Amino acid sequence: MSLYPLPPTGLILIRNADVYAPHPLGIRHLLVGGGKILAICESKIDLPSTLDVLDIDLEGRRLIPGLIDGHVHVTGGGGEPGFATRVPSLPLSAYTRTGVTSVIGLLGTDDVARGTRDLVATVNGLREQGLSAWAHSGGYHLPPATLTGSVRSDIVFIDGGTRRSRQRHPRHRTRTRPCPRREAGFAGDVRVAGWRYLPNLLNRDRLDFHEPSRVDQL
Repeated sequence: MSLYPLPPTGLILIRNADVYAPHPLGIRHLLVGGGKILAICESKIDLPSTLDVLDIDLEGRRLIPGLIDGHVHVTGGGGEPGFATRVPSLPLSAYTRTGVTSVIGLLGTDDVARGTRDLVATVNGLREQGLSAWAHSGGYHLPPATLTGSVRSDIVFIDGGTRRSRQRHPRHRTRTRPCPRREAGFAGDVRVAGWRYLPNLLNRDRLDFHEPSRVDQL
């Protein structure tokens, strides 16, 4: 149940907010509706008394833009020392109560017991609840964990992907050391998927290596 149930109009009047947008604006009054900020005013917002509006007085509390968390194990973390260390996924309230309105989910060290299927399902579930959510493809190991069988196809066909693939090679977490040629082919798949099939999203195609020396060898 929402802390502040919305009226049928969906309008919210927020009074006496210390607004950061993101620079400080001071005390302001806001009108919100249809998922958008309709007005930010220094003076009081006068509305018809017959209009059903949710009125919230923040009494000088800060109002900031929603935070973006770019690294979230939305399916749960842990599991590296053993099954008993696995951490469950977070509920929606864990994000919203801390001001997070956008998340990018990704697999952690465990891309065996947890996989891309669960990752995409969890991201879609967060979207259905109103959160802005996306997912990185790939994981710690090569060949990478995928849903369709290839990183290229995941990027092209799965809605919710950020068009980025993630590859990590921490020394204490994997004994496999892929050769630069294999990694270059992997990088080529990421590039081709964006350049050929998603030209309008090309600036979002990116391959992350969490070990700088691997990039130098490509």
